[in-house]
Amino acid sequence: MNTNIKHTALLSRLSREDENIGTSESILTQKTMLTQYAKSHHFKNIIHYVDDGYSGTNFERPDFQRLMQDIKLGKIGVVITKDLSRLGRDYIKIGNLLEEYFPKYQVRYIAINDDIDTINGIPEYVPFKNIINEWYARDISRKIRSAYQTKALNGEFTASYAPYGYKKDENNKHQLIVDEETSWVVKEIFELIANKNSLYQVARILKDKKILKPRAQIMKKEGKYYNELWEKYPYDWSPQTIHRIITNEEYLGHLICNRNSTISYKSKKLKQNPREKWIIKKHTHQAIIEEELFYLANKALEGSIKKKVIKPRNMFSQLLRCDCCGKALSLYHGDRRVASFCCVTYRSFGKKYCTAHYTRYDTLYRYVLEDIRKHAKKAIKNKEELLQEIINHRTKTNEEEHKNKIKENQRIEKRLKEIKEIMIKLYEDKALNRIKEEMYEELLESYEKEKAEKVLKRNENNIFINESKIKEKEVKKFLECINKYEDLKELNEEILHQLINKIVVYEREIIDGKRIQKIEIEYNFIND
Repeated sequence: MNTNIKHTALLSRLSREDENIGTSESILTQKTMLTQYAKSHHFKNIIHYVDDGYSGTNFERPDFQRLMQDIKLGKIGVVITKDLSRLGRDYIKIGNLLEEYFPKYQVRYIAINDDIDTINGIPEYVPFKNIINEWYARDISRKIRSAYQTKALNGEFTASYAPYGYKKDENNKHQLIVDEETSWVVKEIFELIANKNSLYQVARILKDKKILKPRAQIMKKEGKYYNELWEKYPYDWSPQTIHRIITNEEYLGHLICNRNSTISYKSKKLKQNPREKWIIKKHTHQAIIEEELFYLANKALEGSIKKKVIKPRNMFSQLLRCDCCGKALSLYHGDRRVASFCCVTYRSFGKKYCTAHYTRYDTLYRYVLEDIRKHAKKAIKNKEELLQEIINHRTKTNEEEHKNKIKENQRIEKRLKEIKEIMIKLYEDKALNRIKEEMYEELLESYEKEKAEKVLKRNENNIFINESKIKEKEVKKFLECINKYEDLKELNEEILHQLINKIVVYEREIIDGKRIQKIEIEYNFIND
C-alpha cells in the first residue's frame, strides 16, 4: 500500500445535535478511535481534519473543504471516518463523493463502524445508509426547531449572541440583562434618530467617537476577530446596523423569535418570515428604550426614508461574487430608485477596502438570460460539437500525451508484476536462508520504494486519462439541463441555481471611450 507517499486523512465531525448523544460521539473519542485504527492497520503520514460544531448537512465545513482541496492536490491516499455520517448527511452528495470524487483522485475511503472500505467496492446497502443518515438530520432539525420554539414561548432567549446593549445572564444563559458597557450607545442612537439625524449621520458620529460596532464588540469580548476588516476597522458603523437597532422591539423588553428561518434543514440560507409568524413574548427582560422614544425614533426614521419602491425578488442571491475581494454583491436601491448590485465590502467599509462593482439588476438579468439562451441554442443545434468544444476547453488534453500516458501505464503494470514476482522470490530465498536478513531488508526496502513510486505515477496518469471521461459526464449533465431553455422568456431562482454555480462581476473599465463591465458566469458541471 502506498502510505509512504500520500497522507492518511482522519476526518472527525461533531454537530450540536450530536452532542446530546453522549461522549461516544465526542471529537476526542473520534480522534482516538481513528488514530488507533490507522496505526493498527499500518496507515502512515496521518493528518487530522476536525469540524467541531458543524451539521452533517453542511458541506462548507472548514476542515472538510481543506480535505477536499488536499485531495484535489493529490496529497491524500486514504480517508477514514468513524462512520459514514461523520462524512456527511446528504445521500446525494455522499453518493457523489463515494462514486465519483474519491475514485477520480484515487482515494480509498473507510468508515470503520459501518464496515465500508472502498478497496473492496461499495456495499449495496450504502445508499440506504445515506438515506437513513439524511432522514436523521431532517428529524433532528425538526426536533431542535420545535425545542427552540417551546423555549421562546416560555420567554427564554435562545440565540447565540445577545442583542447589542444586552448580555446573557451568567447564571441563566436564556435570560437577557442590560449591558452597562453598551446600553448607553443604544440610547444615544435612538435619541439621535429621534432628533432627525439620518442613518448615515449617526453612523459617522459613532465612528468619530470610536465606539466599537456590535460585531467588533463581540469579537473583542471573545478575543478573536470575524475577519481582517473587523480587526482593522472596528469603528465603521453601517447605516444598515443603525436601522436594525432602531426597529428592534427587543429594546422595549420584548423577546422576539422566529423572525428568520432556514430554507431547509440542508441549507443555512435564511429567509425572512412574515410578522404573523414571529414569536413575541412581552416584558421578558428590562427595557433599554422607553416606548415614547422608540415611537419617536421610528416615526423619524419613516419620515427620512423616501417612499419605497417595489423591490424585485433577488433571485441572484448567493450567486454574485466580487472579482477583487471575493465577497457577495448585495441588492440596493439608489437615488433614482433603480435596483442595482454593489460589493458588500465597499458598502460596509468604503472605497479604501474595495471598489463598488456596480451593476444594474435589469442589465445583469438580460445578460444572464441571453447567455443561457445562447448555450441552449448551441446545445440543440449541435450537441456533440458543443460537448467536444467544452471538453477541449476545460481539459486542454493533447491527444498524443493521452496515448503516451496509456502506454506508460502499460509499462508500469508490467514492471509492477515483475516486482511482485521478485518480492515473492525474495521472500522464499529468505525463508530458505539463501540470503542474509540484512540483504533481504535492504532489497525489500528498495523494491517497496520502487513499487510505491510506480503506483503513484500510475495513479497520476489515471487521473489524466480519466479526466476527459469524467468531464464528459459532467458536461452531458449540463447539456441535459440547458437544452430546455432555448426559448426561455424569464428567469427564476430555480433555473439560476440549477444551471449556475456563481457569477463573478468585475469593476467597470473605460475602453476606447466606452464603459465596459466584464461578467463571468461559471455554470454547474462546467467552468465556461
